[in-house]
Amino acid sequence: MNIWQIIQRLAPFVKPYRGWIIVSLVLTMLGALAAQVNPLVLRYTVDTVEQRLNQGVQVDASTKLLVEIAAILFG
Repeated sequence: MNIWQIIQRLAPFVKPYRGWIIVSLVLTMLGALAAQVNPLVLRYTVDTVEQRLNQGVQVDASTKLLVEIAAILFG
């Protein structure tokens, strides 16, 4: 039995829930896209802190930025 035969046998049971399946697939895709936001914000934050440190800005100001970004991401 190949995959297409299995899908054909399951189709009558799945048809009443077609809308729910589509919604769950769309939400899964949105969740996967949203998961990419965290690394992008973290990269921006690290680059900004490194740039500030290279410009001679005090560590306290950079630490404050890190704490604020962490509160936004994890809070």
